[in-house]
Amino acid sequence: MKQQMTHEIQEQLAATRAALREMEICSSSGKTLQEEEEELRQLQQQVAARAAEMDTAMSESRSKLNDLLDPVAASSFHGGRVGSEEKTSNQEPTIFDSTALVNELIARAEKNPEENALYEKWTTDRSRKIAQLASYRDQQTVLRAQQSMQTFQQALAEVRENR
Repeated sequence: MKQQMTHEIQEQLAATRAALREMEICSSSGKTLQEEEEELRQLQQQVAARAAEMDTAMSESRSKLNDLLDPVAASSFHGGRVGSEEKTSNQEPTIFDSTALVNELIARAEKNPEENALYEKWTTDRSRKIAQLASYRDQQTVLRAQQSMQTFQQALAEVRENR
């Protein structure tokens, strides 16, 4: 029993000596506690600033992603930010939404002559396909038109991304 207590005390002494050595190593850096605390505050401020930047970047990315996923409800089509308003259904845009999209592309083409040829091709193609979609009766053709709309939206997203 006495040997066990002696052994435990020796282990505690060894642990205390090791802790003291670590404290000496840490204190040999020459910084006072106040300096360490000031450095900690500065680092916390830097972390907070970077977190705010990342939050801003994430919110911008989310809004851009929403614009790409739902170009009809995008803020550029409504002259303001949509914010937390979200489309309640996952339906494809109606013929009226698609027409508004084509009209917006035409307006953009007039503003930016470099992309005019690309927009003209898109608007011509979309106008033709939208007119056809209104007269279609069979499901196969409607599905092809919807796939065409998705391709168009992807191309539009690429153009927006390149700006």
